[in-house]
Parts: sequence; structure tokens; C-alpha cells
Amino acid sequence: MWRKPVGDGANLVTTAGASDIVKWLKKNSDFGQVAQQQKGSSHGGAFKAWRLHLGGLRESLAHQNRGRLILFAPVFFGAGCAFSVEAGRAVTLSMSLVVALVALAVTFGFQHVANRTGRQSFARLSLLGWGATLLCIGASFCLWHTARIATPVVSDIDSPVLVTGWVEGIETGANGPRVRLQVFSYADRLATTEKPATIRFALRNQDPPRVGSALRCRVIMRAPAGPVVPNAFDFARHAWFTRLGGVGFALGVCAPAELPKVQTTADQLTLGFAQLRADATNAIIGRVPGPGGGFLAAMTTGDRSALPPEDHEALRVSGLYHLLSVSGLHIGIVAGATFFVLRWMLALIGPLALRCSIRKVAALAALSIAGFYTVFSGGDPPAVRSWIMSAIALGAIVLDRPAISMRGLAVAAFICLLISPNAVVEPGFQMSFAATGGLVALFEAWQRRDPDGPPPSIFMRCRDWAAGIAATSLVAGTATAPFAAYHFSRATSFGLISNLVSEPFILFVVAPASLTAAMLAPFGLSDVPLAIAAWGLDQVLAIARVVAQWPYASTIVPPVPPWTLGASAIGLIWIVLWRTWFRWLGTLAFMAAGIGMVVAPKTELWISPESGAVLYTPWRANTPGKPHVCISSGARFDASRLTDAAGLADKDQERLEPAPRARLKSPCRIELLDGGRLELVWGKLQERSVVITTPNAAPMTISKGVNGVRLRRIAGQWQIEHHPQPKGLWQP
Repeated sequence: MWRKPVGDGANLVTTAGASDIVKWLKKNSDFGQVAQQQKGSSHGGAFKAWRLHLGGLRESLAHQNRGRLILFAPVFFGAGCAFSVEAGRAVTLSMSLVVALVALAVTFGFQHVANRTGRQSFARLSLLGWGATLLCIGASFCLWHTARIATPVVSDIDSPVLVTGWVEGIETGANGPRVRLQVFSYADRLATTEKPATIRFALRNQDPPRVGSALRCRVIMRAPAGPVVPNAFDFARHAWFTRLGGVGFALGVCAPAELPKVQTTADQLTLGFAQLRADATNAIIGRVPGPGGGFLAAMTTGDRSALPPEDHEALRVSGLYHLLSVSGLHIGIVAGATFFVLRWMLALIGPLALRCSIRKVAALAALSIAGFYTVFSGGDPPAVRSWIMSAIALGAIVLDRPAISMRGLAVAAFICLLISPNAVVEPGFQMSFAATGGLVALFEAWQRRDPDGPPPSIFMRCRDWAAGIAATSLVAGTATAPFAAYHFSRATSFGLISNLVSEPFILFVVAPASLTAAMLAPFGLSDVPLAIAAWGLDQVLAIARVVAQWPYASTIVPPVPPWTLGASAIGLIWIVLWRTWFRWLGTLAFMAAGIGMVVAPKTELWISPESGAVLYTPWRANTPGKPHVCISSGARFDASRLTDAAGLADKDQERLEPAPRARLKSPCRIELLDGGRLELVWGKLQERSVVITTPNAAPMTISKGVNGVRLRRIAGQWQIEHHPQPKGLWQP
């Protein structure tokens, strides 16, 4: 739709900078002639000259960014998915389909006019129409997906429920192991709930059962809880899309049950791989006990239960927590090592190397093994996204195409959205593609460097390797920082240093030893390589513990308005997808998001649903006081969710919680720094309320029955942020 530069200036337009283009236009185009003729004369001549100049500059940008517009297709599709999830019941499937059809018709109309008249303005309007159409299609698809995976949610009743099913997984909780059960039968006393697909409950005074075994338990169940305060993590939404119908705890001891075999093939595969993961985890921990063995089990199978809580916190504060998630690093190591080792082995077979492309054979084998490892590790969304990216890269090798490209990233994003469109609002999806997009853009810029020059020496190669690791860590950390700050209210200060120091242990010790152990495991010879891998991870844990003790290693970020996350995403997408200087206009969006984060009012009071717990964080208002928490009877879980939403660490939560007797004392009082006072009062029938008194103002009362709220102080007055009305199908 834009003309390709031809003639003497074509080479200059495609390679030179903006200043060179302007000089060439002044010398060789009508711009220079008109400028000379109209110099010192009418204003209209200068206007025509600048129009010619801007037209040439626009054609230059269009040519240098040719083929990049298609990269915005998954962006608009994902924006539609995010809009439908956030809008919830306000948008229906029929409504979004009608709007999509209207947008498509208007787009075809603009395209038809552009083809008939040749006017570029209508061609540009048709591009906007395609974006709007993709946005509406994404919203429609996500609404359809949300309704398709619906599963019954349990009712909130106080009587026990008899449930039977198969153990699908074991998780580690604060009060003991938690069982995820694939439900076979579910019967409450009132028969008010249909059978959910899966439930999760905590065990008390009982060892965790074997994955895949059948159980019969009496449990107290609740529906998954929504956000504890506005804009906090929505566990109810997460449970809906993972088909988790209820959470609770077991009464007494669960007994084995005699149940028929799982009928569907998908459920059989799920339980089979769950058993395989559990066996592999037990084998690793049995051969290499200790934190290193638990770390190795988490990296291999995704089971983090054997890693001590203090090491979890150290990895989180030091910026190394991403190593625990089976994601791009792990899938990339498995696929890359398999590809290079198999290619080297096949090259030793002369007749085979001469008769077929061993490079393509190795790529197909690496793709298969990486796919098996993805399923074996549990098939979590980060692992699936990483496998899709690896599949595109290895498939490009088979098809003789570039293995790393921005188009490959766009295809991977589209496939991930088709598999799980709701993932676009999850922090894992956002941070994964933010980091990958930044690294692919860095790789494209590195490819465009001048290849001429003498062959690099060994010193230069080592220097480039170190610079590459530093650049990748810096780019990935910068790209994901806004998303981590918004979702987790925390930012790591020394993530670049910890990643640089730990990277050699991961690449040169843990990865080779782990792959060697996997190859020798069938022969019973994996003890030595497992010990080497565990030793390497012990060194990584030592690095994490040291960095976590540094002052200001982790910074608490106040909750910020949601629009700042959108502005950061727009700025990052603009910088990553465009080329030339035009991409740096995206920094304006980053600057706007940064200003919004700084000037946004800070939350001082956090009140959980039903007024069960109150958290006071005065330092968020730039005051020197210490945080405090009040907890009523049975609301300790609400208090932990408040501290998580505020970005406090586990040790901070334990320090803030009062002693058990003080926790039950009524009322619980907090003295505010301005001379006011907050009281959490409860009496008969658990009637709770929060009373806030401030000087020169009437008392404010927040009673039971109100959803979680956040309070900010603006010009001396309290501003309350309530929960919005129920939006999604996952909310009652």
C-alpha cells in the first residue's frame, strides 16, 4: 500500500538515517526546488515543501518497517481477550460477535474504496479496521472458551461432604500437604452442589497419599475466594480456568477407596504423568537429599515441596525465583542440548551424514524430546509457551528458515492464546512474552551489526559472551520489571548481579549433569551426575542467600492504577515490534506509566472481606511508622492474603501477626500516626466491624458484609476503593 523507493535514492532510503534522507531530498527532489523557489516568499510554498519532506520520511519508515504490521495481529487479539476477561458479564458472546461482523464489514468497505481510488488514507483506515476486528474476535473467542470449560463450583456449607476420587497431585501448604483430587463422587447433606471436576483440600495428621491412588474423605469445602482487595490476585478466576471447583480441609483421616479405572484417555494420561513426576521427585530427593536435591527436583519435575520456605524467599528476593518454574530456560536447555548432541553423534555416522540432513533429523528429535519433557513436567502454561517457541525455532530449521524471529514469537503468542486465551491477564504470560520479545529484538539488532572486520580473538569471543549474558539479563529484567511491580508489589534490586553470577553454574554444571543423569537413569548410574547437579544448585542457593541479605535487595512497590500496566505494555510492544528510531517513541508510554506509579496515592489501610483482618501500612504514605495487623478469629488466611497483596514477605507477616491470645482479643486497636485510631470489633455471632476515628472528622465504620476495600488518604480525607460488582462467570 506504500510505494517501494526506486531509482537513485532507493539505496539511501532503505539504509540511511533521517538526516541523510532530508539532505538527499533537498538535493534531488522537488522539495529542494520548491524550497529554493519559495525561499523568502509565500507560506504556501514552504508548506508544500514540508509535505514532500514528510512524505519521503514516511515512505522511508514504511519501507524499513515493511512486514512488521502483521506482528500486531496477536496484540489486538490478546487485547480483545483481556478486555473480555476484565469486562466479564458486561459483554456477551452475541454482542461481541455482532460488533466483530460490523467491524469486518467496515474494514472491507475501506479496503474497497482504497483499491478503487488509490487513496492511502482509506488503506490506513482499513488497517485500523482489521485491528478492531481482531480485537472483537479475541473477545468472542475468550467468552466462548470461558463458557466451554465451565465446571460446577461447590456451595459454602458448614456440614461435611463425603467425596471420593483419584489423587491428581500433592502440594505443600502452610498447614501440611494439600491434595488435588479428581472427583468421582461428591455428596453433601443438602445435595445442593453438582459434582465438580477437581477439588483441593488440606490433610491433617496424615502422610500424603500416593499420586494416582483412590481416596475417600470427609471434607469441609468452600468456593474459591475472589480478590481480598481490589486489583489483588483473583483466585476464583484462576480456579475457574483450571477447573478447580472448591477448596477446603479434610476431617479425620482419608481412607483408600475401591474405584473403577479412570474412563477418559485424557484423565488416564493426566494421572499417569502425575505418577511419573511423583516417582521422579522421590527418586531425586532420595539420592540427593538436602536443599540442592529439592531445588533439582523443582527444576526437573516442577514439584517445589522439598525446598525449604526460607530458600523460596531467598530466591524470590535475589531475582532467581524464575529458576524454579519449568519455563524457557529449562525447555531451551533440553531442546538445545538434545539438538547439538544428537547432531554431533549423527555426524559420526558417515553414510547417514552424506545421505540425509542430520541437522533436520536432530531438530525433529529435539522437538519430540522437549515435548515429552513439557508434558512430563506438568504442562504448566510457561512450559507450554516455551515448547511452542522451541517448536517454531526447530521447525524453522527443518524448513530452512531463520530459527529466531519476531514472526515466530507472534505465531507462538497466537497459538498460546488459542490454547488458553485467559492467560493474557496472568503475570506468567505477560512476563514470559515481555522477556522473550525484548530478547528477540536484541537478537535482531545484533544481527544487523556490521559483519566486516578481522576475525575475533579468543579474548574478544569471551568478552562478547560475557556482554551477551549481561545484555540478556538486563533486557529481560527491564522488560519484566513493570509487570512484576504491578502483580507482586515487589521489585528486586540485584537481579542482574545474581543472574550473572549464577549463570555459569546453571549452564556448565547443572545442565550437563542433569542431562547425563537422565540418560544414565535407566541403567541405575545416575547417582554421581545427580550429586554434581545438586552441588551446582547448592552454589546457586548460596548466591541467593547472600544477595537476599544485602540492604534494599527487595523493594516494596505501592499498588498502582491498572492503566499504568497498560501503558507499560503499549510502550514495550511499540519498542519491540518497530524498527529504526520510530520505536523509541514507546518510551513516552513508559514515562507516563512511571509518573503514574510515583504520583498515585499510596494505600494505608487494607481491610479483608467481611472485615476479618486489617493491615496498616503507613510507610506507603511516606511516613516513618511501622506496619501493624489486626486479625479476628478464623481470619488468619485473610491476613496472609492482605500481606501478600501489600508485597510483604513471609517473615514480615510472621513479625506482624500478634500472639494467639492477642489475636482473639476484642477489640483490636491500631494507633494511627495522625492521632487517629482504628478498631477491629467483633461480638456475638461473629459480628465484625472496623471503626476509624480521625481528628476533626466523624468516625467511619466498615461493617461485616462488605467486600475487601483499600483506603487511601487524600488531602487528609479517607478515600475508599471498593470491589467492583461481580464480573465473570467465576463470581457468584
